[in-house]
Parts: sequence; structure tokens; C-alpha cells
Amino acid sequence: MATDPAEGAVLRQMVSLARKEPVNFAFCDGGAGGSGPVLLIDRRKPAASLAKEARRLAGGARAAHGEMTAQGSTIRLDCAADLPNLAKLMRTHMKANGISAEVVLGTAEADEAAAEPAEPPTAAAAGVVGLSEARQGWSDARDRVMADVKALLTGVGAATGDQPEYAHAPREMARLVQPVAQMDDRLDALLARLERAQGDDRAALVAAAQKALRNHAALMETEFFKAVDASGFAETRIRATILNALKGVAEALTKAA
Repeated sequence: MATDPAEGAVLRQMVSLARKEPVNFAFCDGGAGGSGPVLLIDRRKPAASLAKEARRLAGGARAAHGEMTAQGSTIRLDCAADLPNLAKLMRTHMKANGISAEVVLGTAEADEAAAEPAEPPTAAAAGVVGLSEARQGWSDARDRVMADVKALLTGVGAATGDQPEYAHAPREMARLVQPVAQMDDRLDALLARLERAQGDDRAALVAAAQKALRNHAALMETEFFKAVDASGFAETRIRATILNALKGVAEALTKAA
């Protein structure tokens, strides 16, 4: 689902939220010939994904993205990727939306520091980007699987609904697909925490996420998931979708370890 640009009352609400918890952001100023600056803020969607949306909406080639927090009238941006004069651009955007705020980058360096050439990303920063992409892939996979489940139930209903002897079939199928509910958001939550973790906490979260991943992979080896896509009631790719997403998560965790 696309994220709406943070403007007006919505932007003020997101800044208020950033005073309580970190939020992800992306900002693209549009550049020459663009449609103007676009700021996207989301509690859950990875910043790298927001950056792609911001570039598309603003018509720019580059977008800053990372994590936003706020304290009082100061907004702090911890960037995985930034833009020259980002703090000044963000202050201007905030002011245009009725928000008077000081914008600082990372360790509160001045705008001139933001304009300096960016250093190559560290291995840790690259790992965060990988985790963000893997987390988004896992979220997208779960959405596609739920859509397949709905299609499967609809197919069962269409095939058996007008036959009294099979009236119970949709209910039985609904019970069969309950294992999908085990694809809950715990892995997503672990990946979200891992994006911000450091030191010993990071190692512990990697281990916990790898355990959750193994549990999900084991579930894909059960008879239900091996057979569900061959039911004939609807064209689904439930097992392949989950396994592909888990592969991406596994690779990201290996880099993050």
C-alpha cells in the first residue's frame, strides 16, 4: 500500500509520534524538473521502501531516508542515505507546513557537514538496508499469502456451494488454512528491533530471528503446505511465496550477524 505524503495535519501528527517513538522517513526534493519536495513517514514500512516511493512521487533521482525522532522543537534525522543540505531542505518543508523546528542530522552536525561527500556505507549500514528490504519482502509475502487463502476459500465455495452434501466444505477448508495464522508478525517485530539494535542486543535478536525463521521453514514442510497449492480450487503459490521470502530474510540475517 502506498504511503501518502506527510503534509499539513498529517505531518504534525507524525512529528508528535516521533517524540514518542522512532519513525522511518524518506525525503526527495524533486530536483530539476521534479514535481516538488515529497516527505514520507511511516511507523512500519522500511525507510528504503519509502525512498523508492518518494523518488517516484517527486520525480527526483535521489532521496534521503532513515529514522526520525523528535524532542521538543528539535527533529533528528539518522540517515542511511542523505542529501546535500538536507537539514535546510527539511526545515523549509516543515515551515511550509506550519511547523517551526530545528532539524539536525545524526550527531547534530551543521548543514555544511551534510553537504560533504558521503563516505561509503559501513558493513553495519549495509546490513540495515538488507534487513529493511527483507522485512518488507516478508510483509509483502504474508499479504500475498492471505490473498491466496481468500481466493482458495472463494474457489471452494464456488465449487461446492450449490451442492447440499458439500455445504460443510468451506468451513472445513477454513479450519485447514488456520496454519497460515502461524505466519504472525513476530518475525517482523524482531527484524524491526534488529534494524536499530547494537552490540550484544543485536546478536541476541539475530539468534531469535533465525529461530523464528526455522520454525516458519519447518511449517512449510508439513503435509498441508506441501499440498495446498495443488488443491485445484484456485491458482495459489502459498508455499513458494513464503519460502522465497524466508530465503531473503535468511540472507539478510547472515549479513547482519
